[in-house]
Amino acid sequence: MKAAFLIKEGFVLENIPDPVLEGDGVILKVEACGVCGSDLRAWRYRKNISKRIIRGHEVAGIVVEKRGNVPYEIGTKLALGADINCLECPYCRRGEYNLCINKKILGNDVPGGFAQYMVLDKHVIEHGIINEMPESMDFSEGAFAEPLSSVVALNRRFRIGLGDVVVIFGSGPMGCLNANVSLISGATVILADISQQRLEIAKGILGTSVVYVNNAKEDLKEIVMELTGGQGADFAIIAAPSLAAQKQSIHLLKRGGTTIFFGGLPHDASETSLNANLIHYYEITVTGSFSYNPWDHKLALKLLSQKKIDARKYIKEFPLEKISDVFEELSEGKNKDYLKAIIKPWR
Repeated sequence: MKAAFLIKEGFVLENIPDPVLEGDGVILKVEACGVCGSDLRAWRYRKNISKRIIRGHEVAGIVVEKRGNVPYEIGTKLALGADINCLECPYCRRGEYNLCINKKILGNDVPGGFAQYMVLDKHVIEHGIINEMPESMDFSEGAFAEPLSSVVALNRRFRIGLGDVVVIFGSGPMGCLNANVSLISGATVILADISQQRLEIAKGILGTSVVYVNNAKEDLKEIVMELTGGQGADFAIIAAPSLAAQKQSIHLLKRGGTTIFFGGLPHDASETSLNANLIHYYEITVTGSFSYNPWDHKLALKLLSQKKIDARKYIKEFPLEKISDVFEELSEGKNKDYLKAIIKPWR
């Protein structure tokens, strides 16, 4: 089979033997695997890589072989989540699987989806996040359920809904998905970015239901206050790796508002400072939102199958042979007509 390994020099495409089941499990023919921001960061900082790995955790495919007592038959279409949880730590026992202390990640701790086949052994099947796809759903949509899941989890946790005003920083795929889900829930959305190009792509996805703000040229606070009658927003979601956005966010909130750090920062630049008096006197909540639980992934698939989220507006598909070009393009911001890259190993 063909597989793309990430090494210090970049991606290298190799022909390697097809995987073999050594115990109970299934072999998945990978039909689609999305490129995550974490994959892009690993590629950028690849000189720190200590082992060869097949990355990719936004996976959808079809079972082509099974062995032993597993719940999936040959021909079953599966969508995968990233996490393989221990199910034993205090967080897992409380159902907070996203906070699992001992979690493993597809494409990091076990071989992932930038290959034509992957093995789902009994441990992955029992501890991972795996859901059957509707027959009518295509595989790129199934892969897209993984990034959508973390947005569904945020919305569920904070109960964003009718009447809320939400400011979202970043109009990349995760910012637009947060806007998409907030709109479905009945919220008013203000989407801010410092790139007019990204805002234009977002407009093509989200339409006129969103207020778009170029945060490099326009006064975001003035726009928020005008829209809210001077009160401020209920929520600010920082879906961009930006210290400046984190600092700015609490100045846009109403009393009792919440700012949510959704996008991670580089490890060597992750310290921030916030206006403590605003947090204190306005009772501002500053929190984070990370990953998702198995039921969030299932709900994401449902939203996609019902076309409440149109994955096709976000994605562009590429063959595995183009993986290096795709990462170069994404890293340099040259993806002018799409937000989400999907690798199709059999294309």
